[in-house]
Order: sequence, then C-alpha cells, then structure tokens
Amino acid sequence: MPSSRLPHPPFLNMATTILNDITIETPPAEYNGAFHSDMIILGGGKTVWEDYFTARELMPKAEIMCVNDIGTQFKAEQIHHMVSLHLGFFPATKLLRREKSMLEKYVNHCSIDGAGVDVVWRMQNVGGTGGLFATKIAMAMGSKHIIICGIPMDNTGHYFDPPDAVKNHTTKFSENHCNMKPWIDMKKSGIAMDRVRSMGGHTAGIFGKPTKEWVQT
Repeated sequence: MPSSRLPHPPFLNMATTILNDITIETPPAEYNGAFHSDMIILGGGKTVWEDYFTARELMPKAEIMCVNDIGTQFKAEQIHHMVSLHLGFFPATKLLRREKSMLEKYVNHCSIDGAGVDVVWRMQNVGGTGGLFATKIAMAMGSKHIIICGIPMDNTGHYFDPPDAVKNHTTKFSENHCNMKPWIDMKKSGIAMDRVRSMGGHTAGIFGKPTKEWVQT
C-alpha cells in the first residue's frame, strides 16, 4: 500500500479535514472516510484475550487492529493493521511475527513518518494513548462497528505484567487524569457513540459494551 508521507512539525494552523468527526491534517490518500470493514482493536489490558474472543463471536468478519505490544504476540488469526505512536514497534513487530512464522501482510499506522510506517495520520488530540489513536483511525477510515478490547483505561494493568503488577501501575489512566479527557470528549461525537463499543473499564462506561443488536444496526 502506498504511503502518505508527512513532516513532523507541531499540528498548528494548517489545513484540516474532518473525516467522521475526526479532525485530521491532510488525510492519507488511501482512506477517504468511506465505509470500511468493521474493526476489532486489541490493546494491552489484562482482559484482552477474553475480550477478543467475545468480540470475534459478535463480529466474525471484522478486521483486526493491534496496538503496540499485542501486535508482536497475537497469533489467533492474521492481523490487518498495526498501530503505535512509537516508531520502534514497527520493525520489532515485523521481526517477531516473522520469527513466529506469521508472515501475513498488514498496514502500519503512525502519527509520524519513519521506518516501516505505511500510513501517517496527523490528527488532533490523541491524548498520548495508542488505543485512542487506533480508535480514531478506525473512525476516520469509516468502520461502522468498532469494538475495543483490552483498552479499559482503568489502571488494572497489562496482560504481560508480573503478579506484583500493582507496584508497576501508573496513574495516567485514572478516571480523572488528563489522558482520559480525549476519550470523554468523544461523547460529543455522534459517530463515536454510534460506532464505538468497549469490552470493559472506563471506556465501556463511556461508549457502552457491544451487543448483538448493536452489531446488526
């Protein structure tokens, strides 16, 4: 897939476009906000595996979008998209998936250009979290149903944390932290409230959990 290459200055005073309520600077040529496949987004929360199986039952034909670490380890099926705000994840994910004989082609999405990046998304206010960035990408791409898994934003830890993970917890995902504000602000987006659901945590409190009835709308 051809790349949309953009420089890396601050997002200031430049022409923007709104794709499905997402404000973006010079949208990638590959995507125009038209309907895209339903999307299951996988993050690094402790419940990501059980969340995935439930989401897959609800949306058997949805594409898989991985955020950060889970991209190197998810092998239940092929993945379609890899998302990170950190350039180092792209070569690492490619190498580790190749080592595990997972040779499928997928698209790498980032907010800046760099090695291995296929599509650059320059958008406003991703809140410093890959899960929010991925959710906004899926919205901008035009996915009608988006289920986020393992992205509770509630400090319950990661699937790879040690037993004493409580000692490693950060407070940046607490309900009142600034990193939650962009998620809460998405309540103002009619498209987000129609198209996004979460399997648990604070994000489920914002968007609600997915149901069969919702998937059928």
